[in-house]
Amino acid sequence: KLGRCYAADVMDMDLPEALMPYGGDILLLHGERDRIVPISYSEGAIAAWKRRQDSGRSILMHAHPRAGHGFSAAADRWAMAKIVDFLA
Repeated sequence: KLGRCYAADVMDMDLPEALMPYGGDILLLHGERDRIVPISYSEGAIAAWKRRQDSGRSILMHAHPRAGHGFSAAADRWAMAKIVDFLA
């Protein structure tokens, strides 16, 4: 279980800025029914990332139409398949 400090730090995080030092390609998986972190957060991060970087690295997002913030077993399987494809 994550504590209050983690939540406070994440709420103020600039995701594109936090990702910039990372040297590889990026995969984001998001549930379209997430009420804690709206999908617009990931969409905004992708747009900002594309504006800020020119290194040839890529960022890819997949959205699960029925998943919320916590993925179900079915959404977990979907996510794992997306991760395996991304890493292949």
